[in-house]
Amino acid sequence: MAIPSLRRFWLPTVLGGVFLWGLSSAWDLSPFHAVVPLPLSPIAFLVFLATLGLLTRTIRRAEDETSTLNQTIGHNLEDLQSAAEAYGRFVPGQFLRHLNRDSIAQVRLGDQVERTMTVFFSDIRNFTTISEKMTPQENFGFLNNYLGHIGPVIREHFGFIDKYIGDSVMALFDGPVDEALAAAVAVQLATAGYNAGLDPGQDALTIGIGMHSGPLMLGIIGEKDRMESTVIADAVNLASRIESLTKHYDCRILVTRSTFEAQMEPQPYLTRPVDLVRVKGKTASVELLEILNDQFDPRAPVKNDLAAHLAEAMMVYRRGDFFGARSLFQSLAYKDPQDVLYGIYRRRIEEYIRLGVPAGWDGTTVFDVK
Repeated sequence: MAIPSLRRFWLPTVLGGVFLWGLSSAWDLSPFHAVVPLPLSPIAFLVFLATLGLLTRTIRRAEDETSTLNQTIGHNLEDLQSAAEAYGRFVPGQFLRHLNRDSIAQVRLGDQVERTMTVFFSDIRNFTTISEKMTPQENFGFLNNYLGHIGPVIREHFGFIDKYIGDSVMALFDGPVDEALAAAVAVQLATAGYNAGLDPGQDALTIGIGMHSGPLMLGIIGEKDRMESTVIADAVNLASRIESLTKHYDCRILVTRSTFEAQMEPQPYLTRPVDLVRVKGKTASVELLEILNDQFDPRAPVKNDLAAHLAEAMMVYRRGDFFGARSLFQSLAYKDPQDVLYGIYRRRIEEYIRLGVPAGWDGTTVFDVK
């Protein structure tokens, strides 16, 4: 806060001083001086002016020092703001808010909170093959360019990226499932836009997305000299496994039926059933749905046209009528021989007819590997 300048008072002060000096001199010559002497003398006035000069110089020096201090404080505030923004790139602000912390400086080892969220995993297909053609520097440039298309889309739908795992992205959505589903479609569309801008000869990207909702724990783990934010839950592990199954079933977006049906304002997404699965480390089965969209999957229209027939074939399959199911899946494969899903069921059915089903089989496919 700057001290008000007294420079503008110099002229009135000097004129006032001259006036008082003249008054004092006139009074000294008057006959009333002996009765009521004025205390102001020329010497006192000179002392007054000298004191005023010293005071003014002191104020000027204080003003300069205050200006310097204001500049220093301003620079420090800018540095603090820059530091907060930098930390926010490593630990999302949404994460801190869930922990009821205003800044990274307030975070303590062991901070944790339970929330229900939708967990989103995405992964670039065949990234190893793509990366082998590039230098390390080109790899980093490629990934950062791609992720620069994805991050803003997730934030637009009120999600936040928890971590990058190589070419994979893990994001969390603490709002309605609707936003997470919309984000998944938007990320696929953003990837299609990214591919459209590639130079001839560059590899187009295909990504798989897996999603599941459930309770989870957000918190800080590590030790006193090295901490990081993390999320721990079955929902996280399951969403990760579902993303890996997008390669197996050749799908762009897989989501559990429970998550899909939790929409607050259901949107007219095109979907088809994929499988009833139990992944490694889990005891409960979940049903998987594929979200279809011809803007990022050119085969979506034919998949949608046969979705009702697929649902019928899967129902017969889960009843254990493998001969009836084999006939239905053969018909589907004849209509669309490119669909990987029909071939998976046909091979599985032939194995069950030849070897029988595992004990306690209920139509669930068990994946024993991650």
